[in-house]
Parts: sequence; structure tokens; C-alpha cells
Amino acid sequence: MRSRRRRSWLLFSLRRSVCPAAALATLFACPLLIIDLKIDKVRRGQIPIITDALAAFRADYGRLPTEQEGLSALLNPPGNESHPYFRKLPIDPWGGSYIYHPVGDGEHFSLYSLGRNGVDEHGGGDDVVNWEKNYTCEDYGVGCRRPCEIAQASALVALVLWLVVGGTSALLFGVNWLRRKRTHVRA
Repeated sequence: MRSRRRRSWLLFSLRRSVCPAAALATLFACPLLIIDLKIDKVRRGQIPIITDALAAFRADYGRLPTEQEGLSALLNPPGNESHPYFRKLPIDPWGGSYIYHPVGDGEHFSLYSLGRNGVDEHGGGDDVVNWEKNYTCEDYGVGCRRPCEIAQASALVALVLWLVVGGTSALLFGVNWLRRKRTHVRA
């Protein structure tokens, strides 16, 4: 009987103090991860909008803007200044302009943002591009395993354990209470 009480007390103390304390300490030591959504704003928002405007320009004029015209041709289309594709060219979330380079065949182009470092790496490094690119941990923190992520995952495990232990101890207490009540009713 005494070992059961000890076991129940141990489960109860773990549920009430150790697990929540560990989880809270982890959350205070490692603040919640903040996701930088600027890269997605560029990749899935602004670059496709500019790409669509360039496709409309090609449909209207049978060609893409030249290197000299650049993206400003979308503001002042040749011979049709009253109907621009943009009133103002979008700027990237880091305050930079988009870089446009038509490819020699006249059908394709490269379009990219200089990224957060503001250096033209011709689509490399942290530049955000209109073609398929794998963004690395060094460039944008994508795919990194940081100590805080591991600590927060273990805090989540601790909280789940806290709930499981709490539920188990409540169930044991309930079963013992019913068993005692049944014993008292019979007597």
C-alpha cells in the first residue's frame, strides 16, 4: 500500500512541477522561432506579378522589354504611355529594385531581387529568383537545425508527457476512489 502511495505521489509531483517547469524554462530560454516571410513575399508574390506583367507586355508588343528599357518599359510602354502595366514598380521587402535581364533568344528572361544583403550575385547567394533555386541555411536560415529548435521540440515532448502522466494519475486516482467506494458500499 505504501509503495502505491509513493508511486502516486511521484506521478503527481512530476505532473505538477517538473514537466511544466522544464517546458516554460525552455520557452523563456529560447524564444519562439520567428519566420522571415519576406522571401515568400518575393517568390510567391511580387516576382509572379512582375512576370505576369512582362508576359502581358510580350503579348501586346510581340517581344520582351530590351535590356536598355528594363522594367521601366512596364511603366511607360512604347507608344502607349496612357496604359502602363504598373503605376509604380514594386520594390522588394529589403528596399531594393528588381533586376531584369532578357536572355539572348528574346523569349526568356531572368528576374530577381538582390535579397537582404543588397548585393547583385546574379541570382546566387541570397538573391531571390524567378527560377527554381534551393535556398540554403547560410543564405536564409532555411533547413537549419538550431539548438533552440531542438530544445523547443523537447519542451513539446515534456508537455505531452505532462498531459499523459496527468491523465494517467487522474485515471489511477479515479479507479482507486471507485474501488474504495465499492468496498465501503459492500461493508
